[in-house]
Amino acid sequence: MLSLKYKSYGVCQRYLLKYFVISSSTFYTTRRTFFSNGWIKKKDKKRCKGYSMKTTGEPISDEEIEKILVSIYENENCNEPEYYIKVLGDKKLSKVLRKRYGIIVNHKKIYRMRKELGLLRNIRIQETERI
Repeated sequence: MLSLKYKSYGVCQRYLLKYFVISSSTFYTTRRTFFSNGWIKKKDKKRCKGYSMKTTGEPISDEEIEKILVSIYENENCNEPEYYIKVLGDKKLSKVLRKRYGIIVNHKKIYRMRKELGLLRNIRIQETERI
């Protein structure tokens, strides 16, 4: 590029960067992105919306995950260990779904599903006493 063209004339790269008012990091970044082939190629594999994956690799639809979430929140028997799962937040609930049910799902997706189903708990913010 720039330095290759003027290198044959005996001009150093530092002088050229000062002359054209280009920082060295910009020069190397553009050089790296220009010569790499990764920016030309498109990703062929896109994720399908409305599906998540199981740990076995097979897809599972969001409706099935919503059924599992509703069954967790409908449980009223406090003697079962499933009863206390509904107290957990979205991140820990995603871990539980991965370990118990073998479903890999993002915690943000779980939050969206719970919000659509109306399963979010009310968060109470305690007021502090001002002295």
